Amino acid sequence: MNENGKSRKYGNATQDYLVDVLSEKVKAFIKDTVKYFPRQPFFIHLAPYIPHGPATPRVRDGDSLPDARMPRTAAFNEKDMSDKLVWLKNKPELTAEQIADMDAAYRRRLRSMQAVEDMVKSLIDTLQAQGRLENTYIFFTSDNGFHMGQHRLPMGKNTAFEEDIHVPLVVRGPVVPAGRTVKAMTGNVDFAPTFAAIARLPAPPYVDGRSLMPFLNGTPPKRWRRVFLLQRKQEDAVTAAARKVLEPRPSRNSRTSGVRGSRAQLRGVAHGGGFDLCGVRHRGA
Repeated sequence: MNENGKSRKYGNATQDYLVDVLSEKVKAFIKDTVKYFPRQPFFIHLAPYIPHGPATPRVRDGDSLPDARMPRTAAFNEKDMSDKLVWLKNKPELTAEQIADMDAAYRRRLRSMQAVEDMVKSLIDTLQAQGRLENTYIFFTSDNGFHMGQHRLPMGKNTAFEEDIHVPLVVRGPVVPAGRTVKAMTGNVDFAPTFAAIARLPAPPYVDGRSLMPFLNGTPPKRWRRVFLLQRKQEDAVTAAARKVLEPRPSRNSRTSGVRGSRAQLRGVAHGGGFDLCGVRHRGA
């Protein structure tokens, strides 16, 4: 870990589990800030790597939730794919072995998330003990969604399907009524102007998004977005593979041309992850 500019290595002992290490550091930060800077506001961005793969749980959580399995939503291993794009509509149904592997991965992810639950509880308990809970805003969210078996896709993201673009957002704070649900279309671009508003500062002009404070304090704006732009454009490994696959090259016979790319690369293109996407998510009526 980079700790104030210095690299520190941790081991493989039980107490070195990353989420628990982060939890202890956050508790220490809050206590030190309250002690040495009692009038100073503070900001914490706490982003554990879990449940990203391999989603290794803590030792004590390793055998928990033995019967957990992926939600079998309406789109799970979808039967009728006739309305899908060409890269997806001809995908075969998932096999029993693939589904079993994904169920096992789902259990690992749930098991690993128990450490995050404990971390959140520890954070709230520490704020409460230090007398800072009632004037602190807490935003709980995620960086992206994740499909597991929907539309016959294996585990992954980077598509425009709802499973990949929809993330949780739960907010607790001084002016936020308990139990309120806001159905307005918000996005992670709204966080920066929201945090600026909480700090009573103007958001920089180059920042996208709008402050969510009107929703949080019960005075929603009359006009709000009804669509959200979706884009994915990057030269990652799969995109590069797709470009190479689609790029002709001379074969041994100069009068013909071949296709560059291995079978693995071709499978990556067939998965659909190798192409840029652009679309609009509409809120509806």
